[in-house]
Amino acid sequence: LPPYLTINRTGNDWTKEVVLGTRNINNQRDVHARIRITNVDDGKTRGSLKTAGGTPYTSIYDEVGKFPVLGAWLAGRPA
Repeated sequence: LPPYLTINRTGNDWTKEVVLGTRNINNQRDVHARIRITNVDDGKTRGSLKTAGGTPYTSIYDEVGKFPVLGAWLAGRPA
């Protein structure tokens, strides 16, 4: 992407969390968004409960055609 279309990341741990934003001159983060990464374990009953709890503003489910997503979605819906 051209530089003016890219989103700055201040944290890049794709196994746990990606932090979008910038750093100021004092090296403090100005966070725009946090994307927490959760593997729902291919939709297994135990794994689908991982979406419960927390207070997300938005949930993104990737590759929903590869596992039964309804359990994970229902567990995360109250949050």
